[in-house]
Amino acid sequence: MASSGARLPPGPLVVKLAASVGFLADAYDLFVINIVTTVLRSVYPAAAPWAESLVKSAILFGTIVGQLVLGAAGDRLGRRAAFLVSMSVCIVFSTLSGFGAHRIGGSDTSVFVLLAGYRLALGVGIGGEYPLSATITAEAAAASSMHGGQSRALATVFSMQGVGNCLAPLIAWALLAGGVQLDVVWRLVLAAGALPFILTMPLRMRLSDSLEYSAAKKHLRPTGEWLAEVWSQHGRALLGTAGSWFLFDVVFYGNGLFQADFVELLSPAAEEGTRGGLVATARVSLLISLLGLPGYWAAIALVRDDLRSQRDIQAFGFGVCALIYAVMARWFDEIRNSPALFIVLYGGSFFFSNFGPNTTTFILPACYFPAKHRSVCHGLSAASGKLGALLAAVAFKPTANNYGPSLVFAACAVVSGLGLVFTWAFVPTAPCKPEQGLFENLGLEESLTSPIANAGNHGYFDDDVGEVGGVGAADAGRESDVEPDDEQLRLARE
Repeated sequence: MASSGARLPPGPLVVKLAASVGFLADAYDLFVINIVTTVLRSVYPAAAPWAESLVKSAILFGTIVGQLVLGAAGDRLGRRAAFLVSMSVCIVFSTLSGFGAHRIGGSDTSVFVLLAGYRLALGVGIGGEYPLSATITAEAAAASSMHGGQSRALATVFSMQGVGNCLAPLIAWALLAGGVQLDVVWRLVLAAGALPFILTMPLRMRLSDSLEYSAAKKHLRPTGEWLAEVWSQHGRALLGTAGSWFLFDVVFYGNGLFQADFVELLSPAAEEGTRGGLVATARVSLLISLLGLPGYWAAIALVRDDLRSQRDIQAFGFGVCALIYAVMARWFDEIRNSPALFIVLYGGSFFFSNFGPNTTTFILPACYFPAKHRSVCHGLSAASGKLGALLAAVAFKPTANNYGPSLVFAACAVVSGLGLVFTWAFVPTAPCKPEQGLFENLGLEESLTSPIANAGNHGYFDDDVGEVGGVGAADAGRESDVEPDDEQLRLARE
């Protein structure tokens, strides 16, 4: 019997709150840059033409590094340690992004260069939040008895991306409409990204590694062998989770290029570079974010602890988006001349993206991969997505400028179609089998693993032979009746 001083890892509510608020800040820091660069162009008009692109792309490179490095650290060093590192990096460099960039030698370009450096480092912290938020949420929910708890908890955490997307233009709109000086506006907007991390710091300090991970950590091989295991054991599954995330982010970030058309449609009299134009941009950006928000809620309502269901939702989202983009490619000029239709179709693409692949690409790696590889495999999948975002940033803007928006929408339709095919071909529909005897050293049953893994599914795909998991669906996600003693708790937290 455990003594009164010993404690189990915190419950799923504490974990979900810490991860949700952190992910809100991640989304805020990632997407706020679009409106910030709009303000920066007005404050520092003499900056080099390439300076804006440098600031926007820097955080994507940093995010890729963070997803890979901190994703691996989450498995090798521990969830809590890596999670605290990512939080610290985000706090420091969100603050520096707001207040650390100034002219050097009177050069406007130097402000953008310094800001790009801070955003590059900030991206490392944000990148780590993706695999770590997903991993700790999945493991906390899996140890609870909530029906459908794991996937729904993950969808709830990820939905905070939508809230962060809304907060960025909302705060900018409030500051701009309030008459705050433009050089102060962008600094406050960027520095505000540190506040959610600061507010939830006490919650993160309470976290500890899950019992499932603590047991798996004792079976980790040396780093080189462990990395070789990742591909040898999960190569095909990674192709599905990373490949579909790559294809989706190509579309997601490419689609974001047309916010300027939204501004022109809804605020045709707004002059670019003026305070009125900046207020219009913030207002329309908020509207776009609000249009996509119900998609996250639909995912929370409908997602289930069943990989086949998650794959089907992802495929459905890709399919509907392919149809929307194809329609907009074929009749773009006509649609653009009808504001209501443009809003319905463009907003609809965000709804079905958020309901489908935007949410499921985040959920699937956390639900499928085993504890010893969960964080690194999620990081690899997420990094693949950001590579797709970089590809979209490099390829779609020149394409739109040289050949028109219709070709970009046609490309988005093709990529979405490929995402549908890729999802059906490679995304797993049944989970990994838990390692036998994984919990013997802790005196715990394997029911602390993912409820998906214990649902009695078959093989990698449904037509494979061989039952997976030793616990029936009725017992999925139920905590063991064995209460660990002090020594076992100490081992779990090592």
